[in-house]
Amino acid sequence: MTRSRASGVCAVVVLFEPDASVVENVNSCMREVDRVFAVDNSTHPGAVSAAIAATGAEVIGLGENEGMGAALNLGCRRAAEEGFAWALTLDQDSTPMPGMAPALALCLSGESGADVAIVAPLLQHEGGATERTEATCVDVPFAVTSGSLLRIAAFEALGGFREDLFIDQVDNEFCLRARRNGWRIVQRRDAVLVHRMGRLERARFPFTFYVTNYSPLRWYYRLRNLLEVKREYGREFPDWAHAEWLQWRKELLKALLAEPGRWRKLRMLVRGWRDYRRGRFGRYEELHSS
Repeated sequence: MTRSRASGVCAVVVLFEPDASVVENVNSCMREVDRVFAVDNSTHPGAVSAAIAATGAEVIGLGENEGMGAALNLGCRRAAEEGFAWALTLDQDSTPMPGMAPALALCLSGESGADVAIVAPLLQHEGGATERTEATCVDVPFAVTSGSLLRIAAFEALGGFREDLFIDQVDNEFCLRARRNGWRIVQRRDAVLVHRMGRLERARFPFTFYVTNYSPLRWYYRLRNLLEVKREYGREFPDWAHAEWLQWRKELLKALLAEPGRWRKLRMLVRGWRDYRRGRFGRYEELHSS
């Protein structure tokens, strides 16, 4: 991979109330790319943000939580201003394994890579099963934002990420919109990203399974945004819609069986459904301030 600033790779890392472990994640990014832009969604940036800036990353403070889409847009626009052709997008809980970025870039060589908008890594959930790696590039229907190599030209052509979703389905919506407009999403099967997903805990009744312990507010966004993206793209991409809806229902069932606060989560799900039906999107606190 060419390591020049004009046509090289940067990283856009989205922060929110980061803890000390995030500093090492940013250091891992610094070893993979030419420059790191850390966009901080924290209302009151603390000592950890200062420590991240001390690594050499450029920390961009938003002053409040503007959501995943807004943070990604700001970071990617900054990457475009600095002349970067590609941005490795990451959230603060993800750790790129050594050599991940160069491995992702292998999917971009030659004419076969000209219409690729995103190259995704092989995602390994912390504490989960390890998948078999393979030195191949394969087309996939969508990719999570974290750990993906995003073509800045595609980002600009598509108008960036949808900010009013705030969090959840931001990555799926962008990928589906990219495919609608002729771009491809590929995965490099030997580029590994370790990702922490919620607060994973093992439940043992009525059978053994894992729960993520998402907050009631997160369930609000998950339902509202899934319904919206499914409405927009479900007929065009029925396989994605079916798989996503099935996975969501499985996770909801596990949450209702084993997670605390199930009635609060159900109430927030009802609010998410109502806001979807009314076409109300954006940050929950702004929609329900009274």
